[in-house]
Order: sequence, then C-alpha cells, then structure tokens
Amino acid sequence: MNLFEVLTFFVACFLAFVFGSMLSVKIGLAGWLLGIPLGFLVMMLAINGLRKLLDISSPLRPKCTNGKCDAEDYRFEKRTPAGVVFVCQCGKRYVLKRGRFFEMVSETELRPYMKKNWWGKWQPDKQSEIVSVPKPSE
Repeated sequence: MNLFEVLTFFVACFLAFVFGSMLSVKIGLAGWLLGIPLGFLVMMLAINGLRKLLDISSPLRPKCTNGKCDAEDYRFEKRTPAGVVFVCQCGKRYVLKRGRFFEMVSETELRPYMKKNWWGKWQPDKQSEIVSVPKPSE
C-alpha cells in the first residue's frame, strides 16, 4: 500500500465510525449497521468526485485536430520508443510523450500538436518542425 491508499483507508474508517456513531445514537445498533456502509459510500463518492474534477480541469489527452474527440474518445494502440500511440475516433493517430502530444504524419514523422503547460492544461505546441521517430533497436 502506498501513502495515499493508507490515508484513504483511515479516512474511510473514520467516516464509517462517525456515521455509525451518529446513527447509533438515534436508532441504536441498526445505526451502526447503516452508518458504517454509509461512511464508506460517502468516501467513495468524494474520491470519485475529486477524480472527475481533476479529469475536467486537466484531461489526459487534448481534443483531436478535428475538434470532435475528447480525452476519453481515444483508443490505446501501442507503446513505441517515440511514446504511447493513441487513435482517436476520427482515425487519426497521435503520440503522447512527456506532456507533449504529437500528430502522426507517417510511421517515421511526428508533427507537434499540443503540450501541457505548468498548470497541466493543454495548449498549442508552437514548435512547427516535424520530428522524426527513432528507429526501434532490435
């Protein structure tokens, strides 16, 4: 377990205890039986809400060059020395490497498309030259 998982577990247990003890005052033993699952449910909903908020504010992938596909519309294709290759629903192929998103012009050429700024937001990559893909070592 990493530190985040341990802290999440302890907060979930704390919430389960708080909800269980609050409800047990009102309805007795049934309060514990309802409050403990309710505490864990509240924790899961909070984590899910935070994850969605982070996803909205800083998506993993930008919109495609056609402007039709969002971050969740990409399909993983393969991992290469150039980076991770994704295909959008429009059929265009992209490479993600170290916070930069490249459009695949061909198997050996990448065109800079977007990059993440300091805040994790996608912005246009001003670099205009086409990057050649390194050959895989065999």
